[in-house]
Amino acid sequence: MRTHSGAAAARVLAFGGYQPARIVTNDDLAASVETSDEWIRSRVGIASRRLAGPDETVADMAVAAAGKALAGSGLSPADIDLVIVATCTPEVMIPNTAAIVGRRLGIAAPGAYDLNAACAGFCYALAAASDAVRAGCASNVLVIGAEKLSQWVDWTDRSTCIIFADGAGAAVVGPAGPATEQPEPGIGPVVWGSDGDLADKICIKELDAKFERYLASDRPAERKEQAHEIQREILENYYFVPVFRHAFVNAIGPRIVATKWQDVFPTAVTTGYAYPWEDIQLKETAAAVK
Repeated sequence: MRTHSGAAAARVLAFGGYQPARIVTNDDLAASVETSDEWIRSRVGIASRRLAGPDETVADMAVAAAGKALAGSGLSPADIDLVIVATCTPEVMIPNTAAIVGRRLGIAAPGAYDLNAACAGFCYALAAASDAVRAGCASNVLVIGAEKLSQWVDWTDRSTCIIFADGAGAAVVGPAGPATEQPEPGIGPVVWGSDGDLADKICIKELDAKFERYLASDRPAERKEQAHEIQREILENYYFVPVFRHAFVNAIGPRIVATKWQDVFPTAVTTGYAYPWEDIQLKETAAAVK
């Protein structure tokens, strides 16, 4: 385990970016929704946007951008202590995208976490990286902002489809100060702020609607049918990770509406293991598992 004494300040050593190949112009959008190039440009200043391919993931874009930033910094993967990915559109909740990115870049056992602050995510992540360098938690931090918003956008809604798209940007953050090549701070101070009163203006809802629908019936015959269907869905699409003997965190959604889990699954589906239900205590909210 590496330890660091902390730096007087932090700075950006290099940047990197990635844009998907597909370009969608304002005229392209005008062919499917009631809008125009002039209407979009005059309101949001956007002429075109990039959309990821169907098999292109947030992690793929993050790796591409981060690889460029790492190469530009002159550092090796072994020099990175912490990876932060700012995203609100990961394909899975667990494992975090940062850990996947770190592994794919050859960074051995870094600190790794995702940060969800929506549009402000990269700014928050950059500030957190700066604080980590100054506090001595890390010497060099890989910061990435990556989104695949196209998978959530309603492409028939001109109020939102004109704004959002896909891509990734990255930065390597390292020490600054008297003992470095750059004596002056390169980042900060950061002013934090938000307005929770406007939380309903732009949001993604009903991530777990399908799971709730499967478990909605209290009739034994229907629940038996649902059990087979949802088992297949989980094995194909979701990760279940055991945390402690009596609890596990799931990656489906924040709300679980089943009242009798034993009626739904004969065993708990995990990553390579099956535990009898009597050996596992399930929590109704994944975030509340302790």
